[in-house]
Amino acid sequence: MLTAILIQNFPETSERYPMSPFASRMRSCLFAENVNLSELLSWSVELKRETSLPPHDEKEPFTREIQLINHQNAVISQLLETNKELSHRVAQLERRLCRPDPEVLQVNTPTIADTHGEVASSGMHAASNAETCSSKAKGRSSSKSAQAVWFEWYTKTPRLWVSCNDRKYKSQTKQIVAFMRLFLPHGFKLDPSSSGYADSVLSVGKEAEQNMQCFLCSRGMKRKLGSGLLKHLRLLLREGALKELIAQYRARVAVGQIVDPAPEDTKDSF
Repeated sequence: MLTAILIQNFPETSERYPMSPFASRMRSCLFAENVNLSELLSWSVELKRETSLPPHDEKEPFTREIQLINHQNAVISQLLETNKELSHRVAQLERRLCRPDPEVLQVNTPTIADTHGEVASSGMHAASNAETCSSKAKGRSSSKSAQAVWFEWYTKTPRLWVSCNDRKYKSQTKQIVAFMRLFLPHGFKLDPSSSGYADSVLSVGKEAEQNMQCFLCSRGMKRKLGSGLLKHLRLLLREGALKELIAQYRARVAVGQIVDPAPEDTKDSF
């Protein structure tokens, strides 16, 4: 029932509040499940048609406007409860992952030697935690397609170029997006204030990824994700294979064929 409500109300919510958490999460789910927007719209229309049919033997007690308001209030309440529960679970998971070794925190009356031992043990544990976080970030960055990296760069709130504690991940994402801009021969225009901003980001990212993969395949390079893809692109840059594409990109910027909301220092890394 909850899934049907989310599907039914997604098109209208996405149009009015495209950058709301509900709309962003729904688009992420659609992208992960490879569901087209047209399919979702058809489901939404069918659900609304079914719910709009009143019983034959009863009259509608409320107007359509009041029913819509009540329905939206119910959806919002359910989403708030779901969000509260998810936030609680995430907080619990973070505490478990970041919880230090209980043996290090054990309360004793230590001698000087014991104190030195505990300090050394604590340092080793902190290094182990840092190593684990680094490996998680590495795994996260190496498993994303170029299109997913592009979508995250332009739609994640807050933006990665504004707030990102993982400098390595931020740098890798910025470089992949910079390379993807080279493979948009007609340029692109992204306006965060428009109602269809997220859909535009998704469409442009898909085009850039397809053109880039064709370019790599023509040079005998296998399809890679994340850091593997970045290694291929850096190699081509060192070999001079991207000189013409870089020149064309800069020409498009000069004539105003590109409207990019990202900061200037993240646009041209060549």
